[in-house]
Amino acid sequence: MNDMLSALRNEKTRIIGICEMGGVGKTTMVREIIKRLQGTNKRFDDVVMSTVSATVSIRKIQAEIAESLDMKLVKESESIRALRLHETIKDKRILIILDDVWSELKLQDVGIHFDVGPTTNQIQEGCKILLTSRNEEVCEVMGV
Repeated sequence: MNDMLSALRNEKTRIIGICEMGGVGKTTMVREIIKRLQGTNKRFDDVVMSTVSATVSIRKIQAEIAESLDMKLVKESESIRALRLHETIKDKRILIILDDVWSELKLQDVGIHFDVGPTTNQIQEGCKILLTSRNEEVCEVMGV
């Protein structure tokens, strides 16, 4: 837990992952991190969370993030919704938690401009991603 909080405080760290098998308490740990951040830390303007699950729905992820940011997303295309989310979060310090990620998620499709890979790890300034997955390969592909 303290390692996670330290990583969240580190300005250079942009993406953090909890990659463990199912049932070990990843989501519980994330909820505790949220509690601690809300109680004491003003490092983030907002902390938002979306549960991704095995069947990925970009619209659902967008809706959960938007709701946490008091945004209204209507029946727009996913790409317009992504653009609106990007415009809302681009100048803020936001911790975006993606829980239960089963496969690679294209963050730009959601509205999170993020370039990850073996040689890159750039995110919108001020934003951090915390993801949980039971699949180590997902964490690697996502840049953790």
